[in-house]
Amino acid sequence: NPITQGAKFDVSGDYVRTYCPELAALPIKYIHKPWEAASALQQASNVKLGKTYPKPVIEHKMGRERALAAYKQMRAAKESGA
Repeated sequence: NPITQGAKFDVSGDYVRTYCPELAALPIKYIHKPWEAASALQQASNVKLGKTYPKPVIEHKMGRERALAAYKQMRAAKESGA
């Protein structure tokens, strides 16, 4: 999970601020998940989701659940010899 890893290993957001300068003005609370910042805060920080920074492609929780379900299905098929 890139959000969890970022929060764990880039607590202050220094890496993000260096390599994603378009997010540099965001408070630490939102540096790893700018889409959760209120629209007014995004605007004040000059973050334009979909323009200056991409919108999330998929919600992590949903993607994880889908991947785990697919893995479970493949494992069951392999165990049954299908």
